[in-house]
Amino acid sequence: MRMGQNKPSVCWSADKIERGNAGEKRVYHQMLQLDENQRIILISDIHGCRSLFHELLAKCQFNDQDVLILLGDLGEKGPDSLGVLHDVMELCAAGNTYVVQGNCDCLVPSLMKQELADFIGYTQFREASLLNEMAHACGYAAIDETNAKACRQAIAKRFAKELDFIDNMPLILESESMLFVHAGLRYEEISRNTWEDFLTLPAFMEGHTAFKKHVYCGHWPTLNYHMDIADCRPYTNAAMNVTGIDGGNGVKDEGQLNALILDQGKAYSVWVDSLPAARICKAQAANPDPIFISWAKREVLLLQRQADQCYCEHPASKRKLWLSAAYLYEDEGKLCCYDYTDYRLNVLPGDTVKVITKHDGFVYAKHNGLVGWIAEECF
Repeated sequence: MRMGQNKPSVCWSADKIERGNAGEKRVYHQMLQLDENQRIILISDIHGCRSLFHELLAKCQFNDQDVLILLGDLGEKGPDSLGVLHDVMELCAAGNTYVVQGNCDCLVPSLMKQELADFIGYTQFREASLLNEMAHACGYAAIDETNAKACRQAIAKRFAKELDFIDNMPLILESESMLFVHAGLRYEEISRNTWEDFLTLPAFMEGHTAFKKHVYCGHWPTLNYHMDIADCRPYTNAAMNVTGIDGGNGVKDEGQLNALILDQGKAYSVWVDSLPAARICKAQAANPDPIFISWAKREVLLLQRQADQCYCEHPASKRKLWLSAAYLYEDEGKLCCYDYTDYRLNVLPGDTVKVITKHDGFVYAKHNGLVGWIAEECF
């Protein structure tokens, strides 16, 4: 069965990021002195979801004795990027919160310096964006060729502190035993990595570098690393000594906003989402040998077709399976399947699950961070 349709997402190319004077002024690499007796709370990819951010902090029972580290992408895609930014600025001013820059953060000051066509194009493409919120606050309902220059000048004047805060976010934080970055890095030696590595490196945890210090990152939804069961919880590649915490919030319909809590040598996670809850009244057992085809590993090969059913090979998992033709599409000349799973969630009476969508007698749902299908009769 196919998953719920994901929200469209286009990553603004790192090639668009200016690296001139703004880059020379920023703090590129910041060292942290962390007290191992303090709780360290890690959150990434808030994407403008301010209410979820507040809910997650409350669920973590965050207080001024904790350290909060935000792994980038504060805004874009969600409804209140400006509110999140102001919250984070206030938290950082209190002295126990630190933030690294993500690709969705750095594009904002970058677009303030680029050609007006880029500024206009992005604000028209990404309606839910920090720049559009700033423009609305300055009295501009929409941005086009007739007002873009004046609008950008108004934003630069009114939101100078906010733009400066974003522009001066470090790209990486380092403590005695840990590294914190938005997307990833290719080399242990910090200076060997590029801006693109820190901000946009895809599938970081499919690399081969074994880092001496534990690396914590966001950017790449963790469910993209799975090929059996879609799992939105933080994911660790022990061989690389890397943990990713992006739960797909703001990008995946099944996504969640994760917090990874490091507490005196122990690590555990909590999460929130905006999905409606439902209660299970009848047990369902998980099916053996499930498969999950993620967006990141979406290519399939057609072996045989019978009416609207296609027998395909999934090269990434080396599995063969029947798929409905309705689930297939072409992308750059390759046949692809967009986010598919046949997994049936293991649930018991009294369990609470989150409902994503319904299809043909089944409910596509999430339980304890795992995603799959539940027969309607179980509700």
